[in-house]
Amino acid sequence: MANAKQIGEVIRQARKSKKITQQELGARIGLAGDAKTAISAYEKGTTKVIPFARRAKMANILNIPMSQLLYDNEEPEEKVTMRKPTKGLESGMYHCSRCGGSVHPEGKILLYKFCPHCGREIEGWMIVL
Repeated sequence: MANAKQIGEVIRQARKSKKITQQELGARIGLAGDAKTAISAYEKGTTKVIPFARRAKMANILNIPMSQLLYDNEEPEEKVTMRKPTKGLESGMYHCSRCGGSVHPEGKILLYKFCPHCGREIEGWMIVL
């Protein structure tokens, strides 16, 4: 767990090691407008609190543990599992054991480290073909 400057440094180092620009990272986590300015503020620690969902997306994109993006007052969540029901209308969907959010894998290769809905870390990596 860390403060805003420490979290920003983790993001900056991971982004640079992946050779992703601030603008690209911002776009990939869904920031509208001047994404570069927002990511720059995250990395400098001038944004007081980065929304949890954005941190979860960055952790997925940058392949870093979510625990490195937690603030001092946050506790790590227990890991969740993604399960695929064998029957019913949603038998092709994977569902989060924590929030119930679903992922539909058809026609895509997806790699998840965190639930795309609640941001909780998934037990192991989820590869959906």
